[in-house]
Amino acid sequence: MELRDVYDDLSTGIATLYDILRERTPEQCIRMVKMPSYNEHEKYVRSKPYLAWYLIYTMDHKVIGHINLSHSRELGIFLYERHTGKGLGAQAIKLLRHLHPGKLYAEVSIRNTRSIKFFNKRQTQSHIVYEVGDE
Repeated sequence: MELRDVYDDLSTGIATLYDILRERTPEQCIRMVKMPSYNEHEKYVRSKPYLAWYLIYTMDHKVIGHINLSHSRELGIFLYERHTGKGLGAQAIKLLRHLHPGKLYAEVSIRNTRSIKFFNKRQTQSHIVYEVGDE
């Protein structure tokens, strides 16, 4: 597995991230209310909203998802559905930790039960950040 910086090949990065974004479900999203247009997405990616943003590649050079790290050390990760449940997310986080040593945090939508289960297995911090919605 390899992490490649989204900005090393920006055109490919933008297109690949948009493809990944199309696969996300509402349960997996914390802040995205509606699917952005391609131009909105491109503007967002070009704004460099994260400290680090990588595409996750297999050893046979296939993109399986992305992982990012915010300035406040929150990680975000998404794998294409066909690649989940194989330990690849844990491998990607291990690589991210190697590139960016220190504490990492994960903010997960309360509706995203798969991610909650995933991060509960790997919890080492003293708290979990949850999304709080209107009642």
